[in-house]
Amino acid sequence: MQSYKSEANVPRRRLGVTRGEGLAAQGEMDARQTAARGDADEGGGWRTGPAEAMTEAFPAPGGTAPAALACDRDRSQSITADLPAGALAEVEATPDIVNEAIEIEEDADGELLSGQRGEAEPLKHGSSPVLPSAAEVEEHRTSGHILYRSWCPECAMGRGLGEQRGRHDGRPHSIPVIGMDYWYITETGIQRRGDLGYGDNADGEAKLLAKRRDGTIVKCIRVRDYLSKNVFGHVVPCKGVDEDNFVVKLIVDDIAWLGHTRVILKTDQERSLVALLTKVMTTMRYTINDLEGVTKEHSAKYDSQANGGTEVGVRALRGQFRTLRLCLERRVGREIPARHPLTYWLLEHTALLLNASVRGEDGLTPWARVRGRPFGQRLIGFGESVLWKLPTKGPQHDEAGNMASRMLPGIFIGYSRVSNTYRIALSTG
Repeated sequence: MQSYKSEANVPRRRLGVTRGEGLAAQGEMDARQTAARGDADEGGGWRTGPAEAMTEAFPAPGGTAPAALACDRDRSQSITADLPAGALAEVEATPDIVNEAIEIEEDADGELLSGQRGEAEPLKHGSSPVLPSAAEVEEHRTSGHILYRSWCPECAMGRGLGEQRGRHDGRPHSIPVIGMDYWYITETGIQRRGDLGYGDNADGEAKLLAKRRDGTIVKCIRVRDYLSKNVFGHVVPCKGVDEDNFVVKLIVDDIAWLGHTRVILKTDQERSLVALLTKVMTTMRYTINDLEGVTKEHSAKYDSQANGGTEVGVRALRGQFRTLRLCLERRVGREIPARHPLTYWLLEHTALLLNASVRGEDGLTPWARVRGRPFGQRLIGFGESVLWKLPTKGPQHDEAGNMASRMLPGIFIGYSRVSNTYRIALSTG
């Protein structure tokens, strides 16, 4: 038993100096109430009588109170008059307004059985379609089920999409979620593993590995922050963790750039991706200084839509990458193979353009949401021939003497997001 103070000061009178006197007075009151209730019941009162007796308990317009109510009023007066002397003296000496402690019973687990405070979380309930009239059902059937109706079993089984999670806008997320997934660049575009036509077995893995070795298919990984909408894409040498931790470092650098102190990493349950996720979490804990916590989540097996936030990222990245590659191929007058080194730089450049250019409903770009300011560097077309300035210090400064050129030719292949500089491809590498 625990005592809780009432929220308001309520005029109440105490029934004794000590707990014993109070209980004794309460017992005497209960006895008198029981006796008075019996008298009222025997006299045809309103408490226990049938429905006809209930009507007698309420006075008619202009009438007097029934006998039962008068009995109750007399009974309350007699109870006050017959209180013990000690209890009555205590009542007279006690102020009218007191802060009374109310005892609330608790169960074995400490949960309140009464007087609970607070509100319940407004969670979503499962849908329960209402069946319309028989005429409407028949009209829907004869019309060929053209319009989808959730109450129609055939529509649900034939065209139902299952539970739709909906957008994350308006749903509070105190911890950012970062999704990761594999995908592939082929000669025809960007595809998921299931779209390649190789089975999810040993034979399918062998065929896919052979295509990757001859350069027909390039494996990539995408990283997307659900909160800020930033997306990153990288060409990776292998599935899972490589011996040099090259892929792990790419992902950790992406997450560190976002600046989150607490994150949830989400992937599907592919074994190589789960192994990579575990290594990334371990590396983050000792390389990101301000990191407070990192946890993981996994989507349902064989359900790519369960990782919908990442799927949105790959759709945007796929369309933009395809557009930029077609533009570059038209300008150079030749096709760029999937295994060409430019593919690696073009993929990262595509992701950065999406982060720096696409505004959301809040008027901010993904870049501005995490950096606090818009992207500030000048836009240059991918593959443009440019002149770049030699550094004023370092080994490249005055490498050919102080009379040599201060600007050299190169090809623009992207931006450095951490140093506000440009990436330039030279004839020497």
